[in-house]
Amino acid sequence: MAYFGFLLPLFFEHWLYVPSIGAILAISYGLTKLKEQYPKIVPGALATIIIILIALTLQQNQVWQNQYTLYSNTLQYEEGTDRVHNNIALYYMTKKDFDQAKYHLDKALLYNNRNIHVHYNLGKIYYEEGNVSKAIQYFTNSVEINPRFSGGYRWLGKIYGETGNNNKLHAHFIRNY
Repeated sequence: MAYFGFLLPLFFEHWLYVPSIGAILAISYGLTKLKEQYPKIVPGALATIIIILIALTLQQNQVWQNQYTLYSNTLQYEEGTDRVHNNIALYYMTKKDFDQAKYHLDKALLYNNRNIHVHYNLGKIYYEEGNVSKAIQYFTNSVEINPRFSGGYRWLGKIYGETGNNNKLHAHFIRNY
């Protein structure tokens, strides 16, 4: 299956509501015709349809339970997407499970090594772990890929200020602000 950027994950959930309107119209038409021929069957058929739809809704609510379940479900249909792996990593970052976050970010880099958000998030993890040199490397990668990405510059400035590297801090702000 081809990857169409942001459309694919949205298509799986949000855009499927549009064709469901047609399905509801077809079911309504079918029930109207059924009522003309078998008026006593329609309430039972309608109740059955409602029960099925309630069961499907409850099942889908499990997918939407949290960020992890939503994006893990998306991976079942589209493995090769850097964006989904990045979003799962964000979930693990909030849980401070940096090993799992790095696993998903590394997978994201395999699919797209020019995703600035993946480099940025790796920089944040390495900073949190105290590996400042790796953090600088990933923040630098993010701004080299997109020189207009302010998040990477903010973190580089923060690190240079904290480490007392005033020459780089000054050069960094002169060049970017």
